[in-house]
Amino acid sequence: RFPMWIDYKSIKIDSQEILSAPTATWHDKPYRYEMPVKDGQEITLEVKQQPHQYLEKELRDLIFKLFPHFDYIQYNLNDVITQLKKYLLIIDEKTYNQKQLNEQISKILSILTTWRLDIKNEGFNQNFIEIMTREAKITQPSWFTNELGIGKVLEGNLMTSIIKIRISGNGSLKLSFKGQDKRFDGEHLPVWIDYKSIKIDGKEILSIPVSVWHDKPYRYEMPVKDGQEITLEIKQQPHQYLEEELRDLIFKLYPNNEYIKDDIKVMVDKIQQTMEGYSTILLDTYPKLQQIVSSHWE
Repeated sequence: RFPMWIDYKSIKIDSQEILSAPTATWHDKPYRYEMPVKDGQEITLEVKQQPHQYLEKELRDLIFKLFPHFDYIQYNLNDVITQLKKYLLIIDEKTYNQKQLNEQISKILSILTTWRLDIKNEGFNQNFIEIMTREAKITQPSWFTNELGIGKVLEGNLMTSIIKIRISGNGSLKLSFKGQDKRFDGEHLPVWIDYKSIKIDGKEILSIPVSVWHDKPYRYEMPVKDGQEITLEIKQQPHQYLEEELRDLIFKLYPNNEYIKDDIKVMVDKIQQTMEGYSTILLDTYPKLQQIVSSHWE
């Protein structure tokens, strides 16, 4: 393996710096870190790098090994090295910023368009729900299990999602439609999700679209029987934040991210444009997906 060096300038875990100094690494010489974690724990990593400043001899040797049969480079090696060293020297955080900005925007859009459903068949301690969906992440947190049954949490970010469930044990099906659990200074952030339509076995349960977040969910309850099969269809539309609301939310989601502070105006504009342009991406494929989901039980 070739020593392709990367200089890590900063690595933060939940805003806490774990590097005592910038660290140069390559494939066979990594920087390792270990920490205890708990079920359901959410962790935020922030990684900053800077170009490694090779000695000319190191760079020359590396280029020869990377391109042993590339005649153009071999014949013009001095010019290549000169230009490459200039390039490495002028690359700074701002040069990297465009790529990191786009990646950050994608992460924020994912948060802003991820619905959450807390679902539980309450009755007896063995009551639970079998779930079939290709469109959501399913977890079974310990705090959602007690003498009344076993609850599950679903999260998805498609504009239209179809979920098939099977009931185990007679009980009361309780559904809580909300937004993601994101916090600032220990308090939940109002990450809004606009539910346009929620159907249970084809029956609409919303009289009008509703806007919700983690601490302001839309709740629904219905009696269920052991073995009962239910189809949920969830349609969302992106919440249209005011510019100041979106700016404040982004700052609180990433309070220590310097890239965001530098580019917040561009970021807010791009996110708002994308949110306004979202379409119901599963509308055309809904019948096919419904068939796939239904056939799972056969």
